[in-house]
Amino acid sequence: LKRYSALPFASTMNGSCTKVCPVKVNIHEQIYKWREVIAEKHEVPFVKQEVLKMAGRLLASPTLYRATVASLGGALKRLPNFVLYNPLNIWGRGRDLPEAPAETFHEWYRKNRKLDK
Repeated sequence: LKRYSALPFASTMNGSCTKVCPVKVNIHEQIYKWREVIAEKHEVPFVKQEVLKMAGRLLASPTLYRATVASLGGALKRLPNFVLYNPLNIWGRGRDLPEAPAETFHEWYRKNRKLDK
């Protein structure tokens, strides 16, 4: 359990694995259950625990979330590649960072929503 405790957290939980499974195994539900087991047995890696706590605080505050999203757009354009693509960053090994969108969804929504009058 301890050796592989990070694996269930590698999933985005979007259900696409279940959709493509040829034998219709509910993979994302099993991954979710394993996350619960790992948490109950206090085997969530320390870094993962801290990241989840920070994400919880960030997502609980719309103001903080919007400010963070707005500031990260510029940071992603300027962030040096060596920070993202180095031997210590496992995420960067197999991925290219997508271009940051010109505006956030919230900005687009405010600009394009139809106001009832």
